[in-house]
Amino acid sequence: RSEFSAGSRAGRKLLKNAQVVEKPSRHLNEEEEDDDSWIADMSLKFEGCFNTVRLAEDGGEDGSPIQNNGVITFKLCSRGCGTCNGGVYATNMLEFVDAYTEASMEEMEYQCEKARENCDCEDANDDDQCEQQCWYNLGMMDCIQMNNDNDDAEEVFEVQRYLECAEMENNNNNNNNGNGNGNYANGEYNGYQVYNNWDGEYRVGPYCAADGKSIYLGVFYDEDCTMSAGDGAYATMNYGQLPYSANSQEGPLIPLDTCVDCYDKEEWDNQQEEYAQYQYEQAQNQNNGEGDDNDEGFEWNNMEPLEFCTNAYEASAKCTDDNQSGCKFINNYLGLLNKASGYTHYVGAPGGKPATLFAWVFGITTVAFGGYAFYLYRKIQRGEVEITD
Repeated sequence: RSEFSAGSRAGRKLLKNAQVVEKPSRHLNEEEEDDDSWIADMSLKFEGCFNTVRLAEDGGEDGSPIQNNGVITFKLCSRGCGTCNGGVYATNMLEFVDAYTEASMEEMEYQCEKARENCDCEDANDDDQCEQQCWYNLGMMDCIQMNNDNDDAEEVFEVQRYLECAEMENNNNNNNNGNGNGNYANGEYNGYQVYNNWDGEYRVGPYCAADGKSIYLGVFYDEDCTMSAGDGAYATMNYGQLPYSANSQEGPLIPLDTCVDCYDKEEWDNQQEEYAQYQYEQAQNQNNGEGDDNDEGFEWNNMEPLEFCTNAYEASAKCTDDNQSGCKFINNYLGLLNKASGYTHYVGAPGGKPATLFAWVFGITTVAFGGYAFYLYRKIQRGEVEITD
């Protein structure tokens, strides 16, 4: 189970255009709508993902005619994700993965610093060595890797660099494997797909697994990460498996049922430390006949909601008895878009036809978006959708 405290950087990036796809069990009145403190008692649970695509704005003149537009779904559940009777929300996959990984790194930094403060290395002969040994004893290997700035240290894989479909690095300067055309022995490697006469660069980006349960990094031909090249390209050029790929030891970027507690853990820890200090000072004053034991007004048990969760909830469209806009699109059309992109993810082997691909995507997305546009039009006509600036 994954937990993290998101800082302001993560909060700014999280969950745009989210929509509920099931009715939430919680009904808020007007006074409650302005109070998001209840979210601190909840947990956010990753439910699954969909590979969806959209047509490029320029029609693909500068590259692929389609762009990755994946979607993830999540729920707001009771603490620890034990009971999840609330609504199901859908949002942009790339935005979610970006915010999740950044917040996870911030949480790791906080936990590493918290452990370091208790390592008792102030009087050590070598502070750095003492701290690394302390992290090692605690099993916090990520802290060692993150803080190791030696020149000969193993280079840390920068996950966020590839979240927007970035060019793949070539760390062994061998992108043609001896045949001079960049296609790794004409594509004979098992699982390595090749476009005919491919001589371009490879790119790495996130995608949803075929079963819709996890998000991985993969290797692609195009700059929008829609046409899979197979993970063998990375292994050939970088002496190892692509981290967070389907066959890597790290596992997926986000596995199914990832659970995030929606209270700010760092703020909570700070409150507990302040309260402990307050109690100590009160005890000292009482010993001197100056204090009292009244804790009234001291906020020591006030859980602050996590920005990660509040931004997700506040930015979402709700599927309730009073507002069901968006539900029909997600339930009726998301599957069609997923089928279209499911076809694109396995195109790229010899014989793949870009024209055929474009026709499939154009046809399915036209039907899906056309149907949704008509649905919204009817809702607006009936006065069921409120349009604001």
